[in-house]
Amino acid sequence: MSLHDEVISAIAEYHSIPRRKITVHSSLMNDLGIVGDDAEDLIRMLEDRFSVDLSDVQLSRYFHGESPFAFDSKEELIVGQLVELIASKQAK
Repeated sequence: MSLHDEVISAIAEYHSIPRRKITVHSSLMNDLGIVGDDAEDLIRMLEDRFSVDLSDVQLSRYFHGESPFAFDSKEELIVGQLVELIASKQAK
């Protein structure tokens, strides 16, 4: 299984999202609805699963808190970016 497939499967499994709805082009927040503590939990799970340090991912740059009134614009973090980041960390 490729790293892309492993990361997609991990996200699907961890957040109970049907795997077919996740692609390397999916935005974690906008497409998959991952925000707040769920985003932090996802990053920590990926760290454990792939034995990498992702502490340099600035969650506030990409994710709203869990408030329903969070309207400020955030940068998108897409699945493919996470795959590339994990791959670069594993290569070190």
